[in-house]
Amino acid sequence: MEKTAESKLRATFFYRKSNFFRVVHADGATGGPTPDRKIMIAIFNQRSALPDMVEHVLTPDGRLGPEVARQTEHEGFIREVEVGIVMEPNTAKELAEWLQRQVRLLESTPVEKTSDQERKTQ
Repeated sequence: MEKTAESKLRATFFYRKSNFFRVVHADGATGGPTPDRKIMIAIFNQRSALPDMVEHVLTPDGRLGPEVARQTEHEGFIREVEVGIVMEPNTAKELAEWLQRQVRLLESTPVEKTSDQERKTQ
């Protein structure tokens, strides 16, 4: 901590990304209290199930023809769990408040009217 000209104490934090830092897409979360009274949250993305195998006929000239067989282990949707986070209850409260502030900020900011297609041609 250092004192400033106004005699207020300050703490400076420097952010470094860990070797395992990554950005994940979140469609939702699941979790709950842990036995040691912390909160566990698992972030997931969701998508349709991908086939395990697809078979196509080859045309006489060696090109890929129509699909003739497909095997899928799961019918329905997949929720792929990206990361699990365990935190103290106070940290969870701070995170919830921070998320609410970000939502309010987005809600108070006008939406850009330019479409994706218009941006690509500019």
